[in-house]
Amino acid sequence: MTFTPTDLFRLVLAGCALLSSAMPLFAEKSPAYLEENARVMRLLWDELQAAYPAVIDPQGGYHQDLDEAWQVLPSDQRSLVNQARHVWTTAEVALRCPELHDTYLDYAQHGIAFLRDTMWDAEQGGFYWGVDRTETGWAPENPEDKHVYGMFFAVYACAHAYRAGAGPEALELAERGRDWIERHAHDAELGGYFGSLNRAGQPVTQAVPYLSRGRDQIGTPLGAKSMNTTLHALEAYTELLQAEDRPDKLVEARVRELVALLLGPIYAEPGTQHLFLTRAWEPIKGEHSFGHDVEAGFLLLEAAEVLGDEALIAEVRQRLRAFVEVTLEHGYDHQRGGVHETGTHDLEHIADARKSWWPQAEVLNGLLMMHELSDDWDDRARYWATFGQLLDFVATYSVDEAHGGWWNTVDPAGNPVGPRQKTHAWKATYHTVRALFNCAERLQRLAGVPEDEIELCPPRR
Repeated sequence: MTFTPTDLFRLVLAGCALLSSAMPLFAEKSPAYLEENARVMRLLWDELQAAYPAVIDPQGGYHQDLDEAWQVLPSDQRSLVNQARHVWTTAEVALRCPELHDTYLDYAQHGIAFLRDTMWDAEQGGFYWGVDRTETGWAPENPEDKHVYGMFFAVYACAHAYRAGAGPEALELAERGRDWIERHAHDAELGGYFGSLNRAGQPVTQAVPYLSRGRDQIGTPLGAKSMNTTLHALEAYTELLQAEDRPDKLVEARVRELVALLLGPIYAEPGTQHLFLTRAWEPIKGEHSFGHDVEAGFLLLEAAEVLGDEALIAEVRQRLRAFVEVTLEHGYDHQRGGVHETGTHDLEHIADARKSWWPQAEVLNGLLMMHELSDDWDDRARYWATFGQLLDFVATYSVDEAHGGWWNTVDPAGNPVGPRQKTHAWKATYHTVRALFNCAERLQRLAGVPEDEIELCPPRR
Protein backbone atom coordinates (compact mmCIF):
# COMPACT_ATOMS: atom_id res chain seq x y z
CA MET A 1 0.00 0.00 0.00
CA THR A 2 1.27 3.48 -0.90
CA PHE A 3 0.65 6.44 1.41
CA THR A 4 0.56 10.05 0.27
CA PRO A 5 2.01 12.79 2.54
CA THR A 6 -1.55 13.69 3.48
CA ASP A 7 -2.33 10.09 4.47
CA LEU A 8 0.77 9.92 6.66
CA PHE A 9 -0.05 13.28 8.26
CA ARG A 10 -3.56 12.07 9.11
CA LEU A 11 -2.26 8.82 10.58
CA VAL A 12 0.25 10.60 12.80
CA LEU A 13 -2.33 13.01 14.18
CA ALA A 14 -4.98 10.33 14.58
CA GLY A 15 -2.53 8.14 16.45
CA CYS A 16 -1.60 10.99 18.75
CA ALA A 17 -5.25 11.73 19.48
CA LEU A 18 -6.00 8.10 20.32
CA LEU A 19 -3.28 8.02 22.97
CA SER A 20 -5.51 10.00 25.30
CA SER A 21 -9.02 11.25 24.69
CA ALA A 22 -8.37 14.03 27.18
CA MET A 23 -5.50 15.45 25.14
CA PRO A 24 -5.86 17.94 22.29
CA LEU A 25 -5.73 16.73 18.70
CA PHE A 26 -2.02 17.51 18.41
CA ALA A 27 -1.21 15.63 21.61
CA GLU A 28 1.84 13.81 22.88
CA LYS A 29 4.29 16.49 21.77
CA SER A 30 4.47 15.33 18.15
CA PRO A 31 8.19 14.80 17.42
CA ALA A 32 7.93 16.59 14.07
CA TYR A 33 6.68 19.78 15.71
CA LEU A 34 9.33 19.67 18.41
CA GLU A 35 12.10 18.94 15.92
CA GLU A 36 11.14 21.97 13.87
CA ASN A 37 10.81 24.02 17.05
CA ALA A 38 14.41 23.14 17.93
CA ARG A 39 15.55 24.40 14.53
CA VAL A 40 13.54 27.60 14.83
CA MET A 41 14.89 28.28 18.32
CA ARG A 42 18.47 27.81 17.15
CA LEU A 43 17.98 30.28 14.30
CA LEU A 44 16.29 32.76 16.64
CA TRP A 45 18.87 32.74 19.39
CA ASP A 46 21.90 32.51 17.11
CA GLU A 47 20.85 35.87 15.69
CA LEU A 48 19.84 37.44 18.99
CA GLN A 49 23.05 36.46 20.76
CA ALA A 50 25.11 37.75 17.83
CA ALA A 51 23.24 41.06 17.63
CA TYR A 52 22.97 41.99 21.30
CA PRO A 53 24.85 43.63 22.86
CA ALA A 54 26.96 44.08 19.68
CA VAL A 55 24.64 46.78 18.32
CA ILE A 56 24.47 48.75 21.58
CA ASP A 57 26.31 52.07 21.30
CA PRO A 58 27.38 53.20 24.80
CA GLN A 59 27.16 56.80 23.56
CA GLY A 60 23.49 56.41 22.70
CA GLY A 61 21.15 54.34 20.59
CA TYR A 62 22.21 51.42 18.44
CA HIS A 63 25.04 51.12 15.95
CA GLN A 64 23.35 51.11 12.55
CA ASP A 65 25.91 49.37 10.35
CA LEU A 66 27.56 46.07 11.30
CA ASP A 67 29.46 43.82 8.92
CA GLU A 68 28.85 40.13 8.32
CA ALA A 69 30.84 39.23 11.46
CA TRP A 70 28.81 41.70 13.57
CA GLN A 71 31.68 44.16 13.78
CA VAL A 72 30.73 47.84 13.91
CA LEU A 73 31.41 49.69 10.65
CA PRO A 74 32.37 53.38 10.56
CA SER A 75 29.08 55.23 10.19
CA ASP A 76 27.79 58.59 11.33
CA GLN A 77 24.16 57.94 10.42
CA ARG A 78 21.15 56.63 12.29
CA SER A 79 17.78 55.98 10.67
CA LEU A 80 14.55 56.17 12.65
CA VAL A 81 13.40 52.85 11.20
CA ASN A 82 16.53 51.00 12.32
CA GLN A 83 16.54 52.50 15.82
CA ALA A 84 12.84 51.85 16.42
CA ARG A 85 13.06 48.26 15.20
CA HIS A 86 15.85 47.50 17.67
CA VAL A 87 13.71 48.94 20.48
CA TRP A 88 10.84 46.69 19.41
CA THR A 89 13.01 43.57 19.23
CA THR A 90 14.66 44.05 22.60
CA ALA A 91 11.26 44.71 24.19
CA GLU A 92 9.93 41.54 22.54
CA VAL A 93 12.74 39.46 24.04
CA ALA A 94 12.04 41.01 27.45
CA LEU A 95 8.39 39.95 27.11
CA ARG A 96 9.09 36.47 25.79
CA CYS A 97 12.00 35.35 27.97
CA PRO A 98 11.70 35.99 31.73
CA GLU A 99 15.30 34.90 32.32
CA LEU A 100 16.58 37.76 30.16
CA HIS A 101 13.86 40.31 30.91
CA ASP A 102 15.99 42.82 32.78
CA THR A 103 18.93 42.67 30.36
CA TYR A 104 16.83 43.19 27.25
CA LEU A 105 14.58 45.76 28.89
CA ASP A 106 17.72 47.79 29.59
CA TYR A 107 18.61 47.50 25.90
CA ALA A 108 15.12 48.73 24.96
CA GLN A 109 15.21 51.66 27.38
CA HIS A 110 18.63 52.60 26.02
CA GLY A 111 17.05 52.94 22.57
CA ILE A 112 13.98 54.79 23.83
CA ALA A 113 16.24 57.44 25.36
CA PHE A 114 17.84 57.99 21.93
CA LEU A 115 14.45 58.26 20.23
CA ARG A 116 13.29 60.76 22.84
CA ASP A 117 16.41 62.89 23.24
CA THR A 118 17.91 62.77 19.74
CA MET A 119 15.37 61.72 17.11
CA TRP A 120 12.42 63.75 18.38
CA ASP A 121 12.16 67.30 17.03
CA ALA A 122 12.03 69.34 20.24
CA GLU A 123 10.97 72.49 18.40
CA GLN A 124 8.25 71.35 15.99
CA GLY A 125 7.49 67.83 17.15
CA GLY A 126 7.56 64.54 15.31
CA PHE A 127 10.52 62.25 14.77
CA TYR A 128 13.25 63.03 12.28
CA TRP A 129 13.74 60.48 9.48
CA GLY A 130 17.47 60.29 10.25
CA VAL A 131 20.25 61.91 12.25
CA ASP A 132 24.00 62.34 11.69
CA ARG A 133 26.84 62.39 14.20
CA THR A 134 28.65 65.74 14.20
CA GLU A 135 31.58 67.15 16.14
CA THR A 136 29.18 68.56 18.71
CA GLY A 137 26.75 65.63 18.90
CA TRP A 138 23.81 64.34 16.88
CA ALA A 139 21.88 66.54 14.48
CA PRO A 140 19.06 65.84 12.01
CA GLU A 141 20.36 64.61 8.66
CA ASN A 142 17.86 67.04 7.13
CA PRO A 143 15.48 68.86 9.50
CA GLU A 144 12.83 68.99 6.76
CA ASP A 145 12.91 65.23 6.23
CA LYS A 146 10.08 63.42 8.05
CA HIS A 147 7.96 60.41 7.13
CA VAL A 148 5.14 58.80 9.07
CA TYR A 149 6.34 55.29 8.12
CA GLY A 150 9.29 55.77 10.47
CA MET A 151 7.13 57.51 13.06
CA PHE A 152 4.71 54.60 13.16
CA PHE A 153 7.64 52.30 13.88
CA ALA A 154 8.63 54.54 16.78
CA VAL A 155 5.07 54.41 18.16
CA TYR A 156 5.01 50.62 17.72
CA ALA A 157 8.34 50.18 19.48
CA CYS A 158 7.65 52.48 22.42
CA ALA A 159 4.20 50.99 23.05
CA HIS A 160 5.69 47.49 22.97
CA ALA A 161 8.46 48.51 25.36
CA TYR A 162 5.84 49.88 27.75
CA ARG A 163 4.11 46.49 27.71
CA ALA A 164 7.48 44.92 28.52
CA GLY A 165 7.88 47.12 31.60
CA ALA A 166 9.74 50.17 30.31
CA GLY A 167 7.66 52.57 32.39
CA PRO A 168 5.24 55.41 31.64
CA GLU A 169 7.82 57.46 29.73
CA ALA A 170 7.77 54.87 26.94
CA LEU A 171 4.00 55.06 26.57
CA GLU A 172 4.13 58.86 26.81
CA LEU A 173 6.56 58.99 23.87
CA ALA A 174 4.36 56.62 21.85
CA GLU A 175 1.33 58.81 22.52
CA ARG A 176 3.27 61.98 21.72
CA GLY A 177 4.16 60.44 18.36
CA ARG A 178 0.54 59.44 17.78
CA ASP A 179 -0.70 62.95 18.57
CA TRP A 180 1.74 64.57 16.13
CA ILE A 181 0.82 62.10 13.39
CA GLU A 182 -2.89 62.70 13.92
CA ARG A 183 -2.51 66.48 13.85
CA HIS A 184 -0.48 66.54 10.66
CA ALA A 185 -0.64 63.32 8.62
CA HIS A 186 -4.15 61.89 8.80
CA ASP A 187 -6.24 62.53 5.70
CA ALA A 188 -9.54 63.57 7.27
CA GLU A 189 -11.25 63.74 3.88
CA LEU A 190 -10.25 60.45 2.25
CA GLY A 191 -8.80 58.37 5.07
CA GLY A 192 -5.37 56.93 5.64
CA TYR A 193 -2.17 58.90 6.02
CA PHE A 194 0.04 61.16 3.98
CA GLY A 195 3.57 59.75 3.95
CA SER A 196 6.30 62.31 3.44
CA LEU A 197 6.03 65.52 5.46
CA ASN A 198 8.19 68.59 5.93
CA ARG A 199 9.42 69.69 9.32
CA ALA A 200 6.24 71.59 10.12
CA GLY A 201 4.10 68.56 9.23
CA GLN A 202 2.84 69.64 5.82
CA PRO A 203 2.52 66.85 3.21
CA VAL A 204 5.25 66.84 0.55
CA THR A 205 3.47 66.15 -2.74
CA GLN A 206 5.96 67.61 -5.24
CA ALA A 207 9.70 67.20 -5.78
CA VAL A 208 12.00 68.96 -3.32
CA PRO A 209 15.82 68.97 -3.32
CA TYR A 210 16.10 65.96 -1.02
CA LEU A 211 13.35 64.06 -2.88
CA SER A 212 14.18 65.04 -6.43
CA ARG A 213 13.27 61.81 -8.23
CA GLY A 214 9.54 62.02 -7.69
CA ARG A 215 9.43 59.41 -4.94
CA ASP A 216 9.50 59.70 -1.18
CA GLN A 217 11.76 58.08 1.42
CA ILE A 218 10.16 54.62 1.04
CA GLY A 219 9.74 54.71 -2.74
CA THR A 220 6.14 55.93 -2.93
CA PRO A 221 5.34 58.37 -5.77
CA LEU A 222 5.04 61.84 -4.26
CA GLY A 223 1.41 62.69 -3.57
CA ALA A 224 0.35 59.03 -3.54
CA LYS A 225 -0.52 56.73 -0.65
CA SER A 226 1.11 53.41 0.04
CA MET A 227 0.16 49.97 1.26
CA ASN A 228 3.37 49.91 3.29
CA THR A 229 2.61 53.00 5.36
CA THR A 230 -0.99 51.85 5.87
CA LEU A 231 0.15 48.42 7.00
CA HIS A 232 2.62 49.73 9.56
CA ALA A 233 0.14 52.32 10.81
CA LEU A 234 -2.16 49.39 11.59
CA GLU A 235 0.70 47.53 13.27
CA ALA A 236 1.53 50.51 15.50
CA TYR A 237 -2.01 51.37 16.52
CA THR A 238 -2.91 47.74 17.24
CA GLU A 239 0.05 47.67 19.62
CA LEU A 240 -0.98 50.97 21.18
CA LEU A 241 -4.49 49.61 21.82
CA GLN A 242 -2.94 46.76 23.79
CA ALA A 243 -0.58 49.03 25.73
CA GLU A 244 -3.03 51.62 27.02
CA ASP A 245 -4.92 50.84 30.22
CA ARG A 246 -7.94 52.63 28.76
CA PRO A 247 -7.71 52.13 24.99
CA ASP A 248 -8.09 55.39 23.10
CA LYS A 249 -11.35 55.51 21.13
CA LEU A 250 -9.63 57.47 18.37
CA VAL A 251 -6.93 54.81 18.03
CA GLU A 252 -9.60 52.09 17.89
CA ALA A 253 -11.42 54.03 15.19
CA ARG A 254 -8.18 54.39 13.24
CA VAL A 255 -7.50 50.64 13.51
CA ARG A 256 -10.92 49.95 12.00
CA GLU A 257 -10.31 52.55 9.29
CA LEU A 258 -6.94 51.02 8.39
CA VAL A 259 -8.38 47.50 8.35
CA ALA A 260 -11.11 48.69 5.98
CA LEU A 261 -8.52 50.22 3.66
CA LEU A 262 -6.38 47.09 3.62
CA LEU A 263 -9.38 44.84 3.01
CA GLY A 264 -10.90 47.30 0.53
CA PRO A 265 -9.07 49.46 -2.01
CA ILE A 266 -5.58 48.17 -1.20
CA TYR A 267 -6.57 44.51 -1.65
CA ALA A 268 -6.29 43.03 -5.14
CA GLU A 269 -7.85 39.76 -6.23
CA PRO A 270 -7.05 36.91 -6.09
CA GLY A 271 -4.92 37.60 -3.02
CA THR A 272 -2.34 40.36 -3.22
CA GLN A 273 -2.11 44.13 -2.66
CA HIS A 274 -1.60 47.33 -4.59
CA LEU A 275 1.69 48.86 -3.45
CA PHE A 276 0.72 52.42 -4.37
CA LEU A 277 -2.58 54.24 -4.74
CA THR A 278 -3.70 57.79 -5.46
CA ARG A 279 -4.81 60.00 -2.62
CA ALA A 280 -8.39 58.90 -3.44
CA TRP A 281 -7.35 55.22 -3.23
CA GLU A 282 -7.32 54.44 -6.93
CA PRO A 283 -4.70 51.75 -7.66
CA ILE A 284 -1.48 52.72 -9.41
CA LYS A 285 -0.40 49.87 -11.66
CA GLY A 286 2.79 48.22 -10.44
CA GLU A 287 4.43 45.16 -8.95
CA HIS A 288 3.22 43.03 -6.05
CA SER A 289 5.28 42.24 -2.95
CA PHE A 290 4.75 38.68 -1.71
CA GLY A 291 6.34 39.26 1.69
CA HIS A 292 4.13 42.27 2.36
CA ASP A 293 1.04 40.30 1.38
CA VAL A 294 1.59 37.54 3.93
CA GLU A 295 2.73 40.03 6.56
CA ALA A 296 -0.52 41.94 5.98
CA GLY A 297 -2.52 38.80 6.66
CA PHE A 298 -0.75 38.34 9.98
CA LEU A 299 -1.15 41.98 11.06
CA LEU A 300 -4.80 42.11 9.98
CA LEU A 301 -5.58 39.01 12.01
CA GLU A 302 -3.77 40.44 15.02
CA ALA A 303 -5.83 43.64 14.73
CA ALA A 304 -9.12 41.74 14.38
CA GLU A 305 -8.31 39.66 17.45
CA VAL A 306 -7.39 42.73 19.51
CA LEU A 307 -10.69 44.33 18.47
CA GLY A 308 -12.48 41.14 19.51
CA ASP A 309 -14.57 41.22 16.32
CA GLU A 310 -15.49 37.61 15.47
CA ALA A 311 -16.97 38.43 12.07
CA LEU A 312 -13.85 40.37 11.15
CA ILE A 313 -11.62 37.55 12.40
CA ALA A 314 -13.41 35.11 10.08
CA GLU A 315 -13.09 37.49 7.12
CA VAL A 316 -9.41 38.16 7.76
CA ARG A 317 -8.62 34.46 8.04
CA GLN A 318 -9.94 34.04 4.51
CA ARG A 319 -7.75 36.91 3.33
CA LEU A 320 -4.71 35.40 5.05
CA ARG A 321 -5.41 32.16 3.21
CA ALA A 322 -5.69 34.05 -0.10
CA PHE A 323 -2.40 35.87 0.52
CA VAL A 324 -0.60 32.62 1.33
CA GLU A 325 -2.10 30.75 -1.64
CA VAL A 326 -1.18 33.46 -4.15
CA THR A 327 2.33 33.65 -2.73
CA LEU A 328 2.75 29.89 -3.04
CA GLU A 329 1.37 29.86 -6.59
CA HIS A 330 3.13 32.92 -7.98
CA GLY A 331 5.99 33.90 -5.67
CA TYR A 332 7.43 30.71 -4.22
CA ASP A 333 10.30 28.64 -5.62
CA HIS A 334 8.98 25.09 -5.26
CA GLN A 335 12.16 23.59 -6.68
CA ARG A 336 14.77 25.18 -4.41
CA GLY A 337 12.60 26.78 -1.74
CA GLY A 338 12.43 30.46 -0.91
CA VAL A 339 10.14 33.41 -1.58
CA HIS A 340 10.86 35.78 -4.45
CA GLU A 341 10.84 39.54 -3.92
CA THR A 342 8.09 40.77 -6.28
CA GLY A 343 5.75 39.70 -9.06
CA THR A 344 4.45 41.60 -12.07
CA HIS A 345 1.14 43.45 -11.81
CA ASP A 346 -0.71 40.58 -13.52
CA LEU A 347 1.10 37.91 -11.45
CA GLU A 348 2.17 36.20 -14.67
CA HIS A 349 5.89 36.62 -14.05
CA ILE A 350 8.43 37.15 -11.31
CA ALA A 351 9.60 40.76 -11.42
CA ASP A 352 12.47 40.35 -8.95
CA ALA A 353 13.63 36.78 -8.36
CA ARG A 354 15.95 37.59 -5.47
CA LYS A 355 15.10 36.25 -2.03
CA SER A 356 15.54 38.85 0.70
CA TRP A 357 15.67 37.96 4.37
CA TRP A 358 12.37 39.42 5.51
CA PRO A 359 9.88 37.76 3.09
CA GLN A 360 11.31 34.37 4.10
CA ALA A 361 10.58 35.17 7.75
CA GLU A 362 7.09 36.55 7.12
CA VAL A 363 6.07 33.58 4.97
CA LEU A 364 7.39 31.06 7.52
CA ASN A 365 5.04 32.68 10.02
CA GLY A 366 2.13 32.75 7.56
CA LEU A 367 2.52 29.10 6.52
CA LEU A 368 2.50 27.89 10.09
CA MET A 369 -0.51 30.07 10.91
CA MET A 370 -2.41 28.49 8.02
CA HIS A 371 -1.30 25.00 9.04
CA GLU A 372 -2.85 25.61 12.45
CA LEU A 373 -5.97 27.44 11.26
CA SER A 374 -6.99 25.34 8.25
CA ASP A 375 -9.68 22.69 8.70
CA ASP A 376 -8.76 20.95 5.44
CA TRP A 377 -6.42 17.98 5.90
CA ASP A 378 -4.86 18.29 2.45
CA ASP A 379 -4.15 21.98 2.95
CA ARG A 380 -2.68 21.39 6.40
CA ALA A 381 -0.31 18.79 5.02
CA ARG A 382 0.67 21.08 2.15
CA TYR A 383 1.33 24.07 4.40
CA TRP A 384 3.37 21.90 6.76
CA ALA A 385 5.48 20.45 3.95
CA THR A 386 6.14 23.89 2.48
CA PHE A 387 6.99 25.29 5.91
CA GLY A 388 9.61 22.56 6.26
CA GLN A 389 11.05 23.23 2.81
CA LEU A 390 11.22 26.98 3.44
CA LEU A 391 12.86 26.42 6.83
CA ASP A 392 15.42 24.19 5.08
CA PHE A 393 16.10 26.97 2.58
CA VAL A 394 16.48 29.58 5.31
CA ALA A 395 18.81 27.42 7.39
CA THR A 396 20.93 26.51 4.37
CA TYR A 397 21.03 29.74 2.37
CA SER A 398 19.45 32.75 4.12
CA VAL A 399 21.36 32.35 7.38
CA ASP A 400 25.09 32.87 7.81
CA GLU A 401 26.13 29.70 9.63
CA ALA A 402 29.57 31.08 10.46
CA HIS A 403 28.51 34.26 12.26
CA GLY A 404 24.77 34.01 12.83
CA GLY A 405 22.11 36.29 11.45
CA TRP A 406 20.53 36.48 8.01
CA TRP A 407 22.05 37.61 4.75
CA ASN A 408 20.33 40.67 3.33
CA THR A 409 19.54 38.97 0.02
CA VAL A 410 20.39 35.80 -1.86
CA ASP A 411 19.99 35.10 -5.56
CA PRO A 412 17.50 32.47 -6.81
CA ALA A 413 20.09 29.73 -6.23
CA GLY A 414 20.81 30.88 -2.68
CA ASN A 415 24.10 32.76 -3.12
CA PRO A 416 24.47 35.97 -1.06
CA VAL A 417 24.25 39.10 -3.22
CA GLY A 418 24.27 42.79 -2.45
CA PRO A 419 25.29 44.20 0.92
CA ARG A 420 26.77 41.64 3.28
CA GLN A 421 26.03 43.73 6.36
CA LYS A 422 23.98 42.12 9.11
CA THR A 423 22.38 45.46 9.98
CA HIS A 424 21.92 48.71 8.09
CA ALA A 425 19.38 51.52 7.80
CA TRP A 426 16.64 49.13 6.65
CA LYS A 427 17.76 45.89 8.25
CA ALA A 428 17.55 45.15 11.94
CA THR A 429 16.26 42.04 13.71
CA TYR A 430 12.55 42.84 13.76
CA HIS A 431 11.10 40.69 10.94
CA THR A 432 13.11 37.60 11.79
CA VAL A 433 12.76 37.74 15.57
CA ARG A 434 9.00 38.33 15.46
CA ALA A 435 8.41 35.54 12.96
CA LEU A 436 10.62 33.03 14.75
CA PHE A 437 9.16 33.75 18.20
CA ASN A 438 5.69 33.28 16.71
CA CYS A 439 6.70 30.06 14.99
CA ALA A 440 8.34 28.62 18.12
CA GLU A 441 5.29 29.41 20.24
CA ARG A 442 2.94 27.92 17.66
CA LEU A 443 5.02 24.76 17.14
CA GLN A 444 5.08 24.07 20.86
CA ARG A 445 1.34 24.67 21.12
CA LEU A 446 0.73 22.31 18.19
CA ALA A 447 2.89 19.73 19.94
CA GLY A 448 0.61 19.84 22.96
CA VAL A 449 2.84 21.86 25.27
CA PRO A 450 0.63 23.64 27.87
CA GLU A 451 0.59 27.43 27.50
CA ASP A 452 2.34 27.94 30.85
CA GLU A 453 5.14 25.55 29.84
CA ILE A 454 6.00 27.04 26.45
CA GLU A 455 9.72 27.85 26.55
CA LEU A 456 11.12 30.65 24.41
CA CYS A 457 14.37 31.38 26.26
CA PRO A 458 17.71 30.27 24.76
CA PRO A 459 18.14 26.49 24.49
CA ARG A 460 20.57 25.12 27.04
CA ARG A 461 23.50 23.48 25.29
